Amino acid sequence: MAVEIDQMTGALRRIAPLLDVRSDELQIRQGYFDLLVDVPVTSTGRAQSLWLNQTGAAAYDLLHPIARAIAPDTRRVPERLDLEWGATVLDLGCGPANITVGLARAVGERGLVIGLDVSEKMLARAIARTSESNVGYVRADAERLPLRAETVDALCCSVVLQLVEDLDAVFDHIDRVLRPGGRVALAATAAGYGLSRQIAPYVGNFAGAHMFEPEEMPTLLADRGFTNIKTRTYAMLQFVDARKPR
Repeated sequence: MAVEIDQMTGALRRIAPLLDVRSDELQIRQGYFDLLVDVPVTSTGRAQSLWLNQTGAAAYDLLHPIARAIAPDTRRVPERLDLEWGATVLDLGCGPANITVGLARAVGERGLVIGLDVSEKMLARAIARTSESNVGYVRADAERLPLRAETVDALCCSVVLQLVEDLDAVFDHIDRVLRPGGRVALAATAAGYGLSRQIAPYVGNFAGAHMFEPEEMPTLLADRGFTNIKTRTYAMLQFVDARKPR
């Protein structure tokens, strides 16, 4: 059932005007905007199939601390984005909100964090662990990002890009929704170097995940005018930060 803006509460009411969707078409399910009602979600492989189900969503919580230990940049997203008090942030592919809650604390109660994911199971876990009033969630597809142009000050996307089919579409959307001067903090599986590079093709084929080459994400950003591009690689994880020109 469609919900009018004056019937919404909390962060969802603040998010609604930022969505490129008519207010009378918005539907709330389980505490989040669901823009994929009756839209089938096609898995790109084993990894995405895992994140779409209950077991995978629970397993993600076990894997996240390992990633934080191996790659310090995983736990430094607010610092990488240089977040200011009152900023609006999009957590693209938020999963069970392991990063989202930290972003909410960094921007304060006047700020806003939008957690977006395609998985109902992930969003259910995100809702359950989020008490911050400045966080709201949206179920949508990263390849058809439903936000209006220049609506967010910063954007993070952690270990999601390797699962999308149309990278150009996603990076076009990232560029479109980010305000001039905004920052991005990205992370994705990568071919890496040395032993990691030898193993990466087998991992990618098994998981159905793209293993990025070192200059692939930086090039996708540079082609769209982003500057101050910085990259770090830990084993098979690559982190890329950049700024959209003012």
